[in-house]
Amino acid sequence: MSFQATCPNCGSPVEFQAATSLCVVCEACDSVVGRAGDAIENYGKVAELVQTESPFQVGMRGQFKGTNFEITGRTQWRHAAGGVWDEWYAAFYDGARWGWIADAQGRQYLTFPKKVPEDHQLPPLEQTVVEQIIKLPTLGAMKIVECGEATAIAAEGEFPIAFHPGAKMRYADLQGPAGKFATMSQDPGSELELYVGKQVSLADLGVETALSREEELPTASAVSVSCPQCGGALELHAPAQTERVTCPNCMSLLDADQGNLAFLYKLGEVKVKPILPIGSKGELRGRQYTVIGFLERFIRYNKKVYRWEEYLLYTPRQPFRWLIQNQHHWTLAEAVSAGDCQTGAGTANARFKGREYRLFDISSPKVGVVLGEFYWKVAMGEQTRAWDYVRPPLMLSREESVPTEQEFSTDAVSERASANAPSIVSEVNYTLGEYVPHEEIDQAFQVKTRTPSSVAPNQPYPYSVSTWLAGGLLAAVLLAGALVNVNSPRKVVLQESFQLNEPTTVVAEAPDPNAPNLPASPPPLVTPAAPTGLPIRTEKISRQFMLQSGHNVAITMKLGNRSYWAHVEGSLYRFEDQHRRPFAAGLPTYAAEQTRYFSAPRAGAYSLNLTFTQQPGSQHQSVEVEIRQGVPRAGAWLIALSVVGMLFVGNVLGWKFFEKRRWSESDFG
Repeated sequence: MSFQATCPNCGSPVEFQAATSLCVVCEACDSVVGRAGDAIENYGKVAELVQTESPFQVGMRGQFKGTNFEITGRTQWRHAAGGVWDEWYAAFYDGARWGWIADAQGRQYLTFPKKVPEDHQLPPLEQTVVEQIIKLPTLGAMKIVECGEATAIAAEGEFPIAFHPGAKMRYADLQGPAGKFATMSQDPGSELELYVGKQVSLADLGVETALSREEELPTASAVSVSCPQCGGALELHAPAQTERVTCPNCMSLLDADQGNLAFLYKLGEVKVKPILPIGSKGELRGRQYTVIGFLERFIRYNKKVYRWEEYLLYTPRQPFRWLIQNQHHWTLAEAVSAGDCQTGAGTANARFKGREYRLFDISSPKVGVVLGEFYWKVAMGEQTRAWDYVRPPLMLSREESVPTEQEFSTDAVSERASANAPSIVSEVNYTLGEYVPHEEIDQAFQVKTRTPSSVAPNQPYPYSVSTWLAGGLLAAVLLAGALVNVNSPRKVVLQESFQLNEPTTVVAEAPDPNAPNLPASPPPLVTPAAPTGLPIRTEKISRQFMLQSGHNVAITMKLGNRSYWAHVEGSLYRFEDQHRRPFAAGLPTYAAEQTRYFSAPRAGAYSLNLTFTQQPGSQHQSVEVEIRQGVPRAGAWLIALSVVGMLFVGNVLGWKFFEKRRWSESDFG
């Protein structure tokens, strides 16, 4: 039910359409009209709304978890660091609740007011610190990611809070796992308020008009402005979000307030030439980017200065990203929720979404060069504390912002000590970076970058695919060998002993009467007696036996008396077509046995034709013959195992050396 009133400033009619609304902006004079019961008050005039790239607008309708809502108002707040964000008032049609949609840097958060139970105490905002864990109703443990103060600057429509233009508000933002989000806020002289919710997308809100509006809004083009110091022209690529910009003509650092520039100080001569010039455009991993900012950061360690470059990438209505170049290695990074990150004290490792990252470096980097525009009030010499954790190709970075007046030690050995020293922390940011091969940068931005010669903290092993392939092949060879070994039948089809010192006529024995249609045996062989002093030759024929197809054949021969040598020449005789497969084997005194292998034969009836040559003077010599089918051979398998094994070991050793080079650059290797 709407409520009609008169603006106390200009007398124009105003209307409170939502039952939960406490304030409405008079369209005639831009005054905030508040109500307390039947009393109407003038809270002051609002400033002109700052133009932002928000896809929302007053009057939009949406749906969240089955309940319809309408956006009836917006407030704008200015961060202490200069940034501006929107908060949109969503009035739900069930009349039982209302919520805020916070919209900043391409991210949206939907929160609802939450009454704190009497038995649940929240800490006063002046006692909260960044990284503090607070247990909140319905959300559980949450981490404070930012403590600060904001100023109310502008508004439109109607909203359910008492909005006083120019008033200060203390707040603490908290994040938890799976996108959970909460804000504790307090106006001067009022009680602490709690808002709980989560990060959402436009699809989650069911704001179809916002989705289409986001697609239809033209990509913001660069705005041309004049430098207040030299009068030269410069461009702002993201004017709604830019807080600092450098003039390329006189190299001055300028403060930017929605395009209104103010001179801060001269930067001096810049000797660094960015690999990606300001204004460069490119498509990298599915997104179009414009390079709008460039920083050179550095640290001092052991009397050496280490420098790297950071490029700020801008895409309209999307979160900012960073492209980091260090020793010709490239990493694409974006901000992630602190609620998904768990870091321990000191040199402990970190976890992000349940996966562990190993601590690589702790440092206190400084800003040495500034070019382009930035969404925060960047300054020369700005210093932060940073922890880098790696899980190639990913790097999780934790960065603490501290008051600019706080001093850091920069001597040769105290850089890390300063990073661990206690201090006042105003904000903690987490970024997740992924390694990008320099060839992708070349293709995306049409430049020619240098090939790196070192190993980056998050660089993946370049031959990891071949290592995994070699490991898979090794496992396959081992498995194949095991399967063949287990499944080979090793069936004995013949066992027979031959006496060699009896020059007798030997005839192949009759085959098994159950074997059907076996052909006649070959003609008998007669072995005459050998002259004294010469090698003795004896010819033998085995009894007939059956062989199956599909399995190899192993013929094993063993001397009965190893005091004398013997030699055998023989053949595997197939009765069906009189086909012979010859073989020969020496039976020396030092070898227990000899085995000859044949590939899988044709199924049928076979016999062995054997000619033995004995050492002169050998007495009572005999040879044991055994024929088996389906006998695994280790030779070919061992060759394959050796080749694949050497390939795998070579890759593993290469990976070990690669990791050694990586961690040689870390104090925590």
